[in-house]
Amino acid sequence: MTACACGGLRRSEFEAMVDQGLFEGEAIELLSGELVEMSPQGSAHRWVLARLTAILAPLIADGYELAVQLPLAVDDTSLPNPTSRSPTPRPPRVIPARPTSSSRSR
Repeated sequence: MTACACGGLRRSEFEAMVDQGLFEGEAIELLSGELVEMSPQGSAHRWVLARLTAILAPLIADGYELAVQLPLAVDDTSLPNPTSRSPTPRPPRVIPARPTSSSRSR
């Protein structure tokens, strides 16, 4: 699958599909209401990710966390899976909702 014009799929609908296991084993993200297959991660990607994490993690202030390869709830029709995003306040010790685009500006 490369893209699916699904008539404006909402993030909540996509998350429900993921929770039901409909995309098990597939690297899919929701971009502007469309399902898009993510590019495979090669050895260069893994190397850069490991190096950036090793460099950035020690620089994060106490009480914040560096999110690496976690979905980011941008809006109601997008849930991209970026390699990393800016540090956000560390959530409480409960299972939090997915981060939103407003947490990027902190």
